[in-house]
Amino acid sequence: MSPEMNLAEKTVLVVDDDLPMREGLADLLRHQGYRVLTAADGEEGFQAVQAQRPDLVVLDVVMPKLDGFRVATMIKGDPTLRHIPVILYSGHVEESFAIRAYETQAEYFVPKAGNLRPILKAIRDLLEGTPP
Repeated sequence: MSPEMNLAEKTVLVVDDDLPMREGLADLLRHQGYRVLTAADGEEGFQAVQAQRPDLVVLDVVMPKLDGFRVATMIKGDPTLRHIPVILYSGHVEESFAIRAYETQAEYFVPKAGNLRPILKAIRDLLEGTPP
């Protein structure tokens, strides 16, 4: 990791009700140099977005209380939060899920695959790319 990237200054919020997935992704991101916050459901996740203002949010789609689609819509519908990039991810890869993800205005929809590389690539694209 080159020092000019300043990844330690970037905070990623991981919201997933699946503890092994949430902690696995959080550990991977910490290892990559990001500051990581976690939340166990959509309601807790949205509260964390409001309170912590992370640089990026990774949302599981299927969660209790508020699903990822709803949380993404709430983030993108709030003028004070809409600048925060959102990545939705799910084990459901049906076209209807991709369409709903697009409708939330999330920046990415990534299938939960056997590995976390696609999520990591999306995070890097959004946080290390050129700011809009």
